[in-house]
Amino acid sequence: MALALLSACSAPAVQENPAPSSSPASAPEKVHLIPDNYRLTDAGVLATGNLYWIDIQLRANPAGPTRDYVCLYVFGPDGDLLSYEIVDLGLRSQDQIRPSTIIEEMMQSLPGPLERDIWVRPFTITHDGTRFGLEVREQDGHYLVDALPGWTLMFYAPWEAGQYDT
Repeated sequence: MALALLSACSAPAVQENPAPSSSPASAPEKVHLIPDNYRLTDAGVLATGNLYWIDIQLRANPAGPTRDYVCLYVFGPDGDLLSYEIVDLGLRSQDQIRPSTIIEEMMQSLPGPLERDIWVRPFTITHDGTRFGLEVREQDGHYLVDALPGWTLMFYAPWEAGQYDT
């Protein structure tokens, strides 16, 4: 895996709450990712002070099988996306690469990962013609943040709570 991680010589810092408002009527500047034992299992701080998040995503195909991905995102200490790696697991089938194998390899490639809640800025990138990331949208006067491409996580206010639906 070729992943360029920016390094620094500082110890991981605890991020303070950057959300200026908990109002659903206010778009978030950052999204609070809080590791749990359900869907958001791999997020935290690196020994370099950078932040990381590993996510499993999918791209549904109404005419055929779903395609799955494992995504590693690395953010600067301020929550801006620095780099990413997206591994295409292929079409869903019994012969598909196991996501846990790729996640384990990604975790081993990271310098001193420490599971911790983090704040990251919404972002989108395009990889092989598909949009990935955390995209802000407005619905019925409320702002939401969707994990793309599969809309597998939807974050909502109050932003500091890190709440999401699947």
